Amino acid sequence: MIKRMIIANKTPRAITVIVYCLLVIVLSSCSGDGSQIRAQLEELERQNRADSVMTNDSLAERLVKYFDLHGTPNERMRAHYILGRTYADMGEAPAALEAYLEAADCADTTQADCDYAKLSRIHAQSALIYNEFVQPRSQLNELNKAVYYARKAKDTLIAIECYAQKANAYKWLKMPDCMHLLVTKNVLQLLWERQLLRRLIVMI
Repeated sequence: MIKRMIIANKTPRAITVIVYCLLVIVLSSCSGDGSQIRAQLEELERQNRADSVMTNDSLAERLVKYFDLHGTPNERMRAHYILGRTYADMGEAPAALEAYLEAADCADTTQADCDYAKLSRIHAQSALIYNEFVQPRSQLNELNKAVYYARKAKDTLIAIECYAQKANAYKWLKMPDCMHLLVTKNVLQLLWERQLLRRLIVMI
């Protein structure tokens, strides 16, 4: 009888220790140095660059949750952007737009290492959705931001692509004069700044 009581008293404490140890192991595997989760984010980014169709929204959502807690501003921005690209590939434009806007909010433009190139693409993708919704003024607003950050990143190609999108927005607004004059002027200015136009002139 006494032996049974001793065992009965020790059993709850033993179970508590076991549960605690298991909990520590689970938490350690979930956090750690985050190398596995960062590798998953990089893999999704690789798929995005390869223009692969991405439909694993559950993985993208898990990455967002992780980096919102443990990531740098750039990592949070990248995770939300990938979630937006995933939603876009799944045909969920409103959800994609929300993810893009959240991605832009994650950026810390006061930091020297801010990924302006990524931020520019986020605004450009938002503009594409506004174009799909036929909201030219919102589209132009996003394109202006995209061009601004593309210039900071010295990404001439994305800036020129954004000016091409602007032409479509001005078309919706029935402002053809602005469309041709502004777009042509800014594209030429960009080419001149990057010395591309000067090279073309020399070649003529």
